[in-house]
Amino acid sequence: NMDETCEFNGGPHPLQVEYGGKYSWAIPTAEAVSVIASYGVSVVDFGAGSGYWSYLLSEAGVDVVAYDDWSWGRPMKLWHPVKTGGVDQLEKHRDRAMLLVYPPNDSPMAVNALNEWGGDLLFFVGEPYRVTATPAFIDALAEGWHLDRRVDLPNWRGKVDELYILRKGNADPDWIWAAVERCL
Repeated sequence: NMDETCEFNGGPHPLQVEYGGKYSWAIPTAEAVSVIASYGVSVVDFGAGSGYWSYLLSEAGVDVVAYDDWSWGRPMKLWHPVKTGGVDQLEKHRDRAMLLVYPPNDSPMAVNALNEWGGDLLFFVGEPYRVTATPAFIDALAEGWHLDRRVDLPNWRGKVDELYILRKGNADPDWIWAAVERCL
């Protein structure tokens, strides 16, 4: 049985739509930003939207380059410079960790980004096998990545977003099943 935290209500709350477009679909915390910054790496934020996570990371001293292809439209405000670009931009950023925040579940964007980028440290914010990314993306993570750390995030009703810090190699899909079980 699903508890109230994990109950899927059939669609996003109207405030999530408003604030998701203005800031981010996933709610960042000081802890999440601090943990990412603690890795001491430069970051490419792909599918950056308004650039809110990039802005917060930049304020924490992280060197961030952000891209979005704007296929979903443009936000009214950019919090951080976000360059127009698709997955073809990622090859030149293999030396950076990649940040994927709430990638769409109706698009191969996340799996294409993972394949094109080719780096080895990923900061993924979302819900495995629920409303972020596609099953192909989560399957690719299960087959080639292991969990380094997980950070809880505040959530909208019906969501279970978390920050997953993943390293390439030594595949261990147990973290995915643990994430899925948090909603059972």
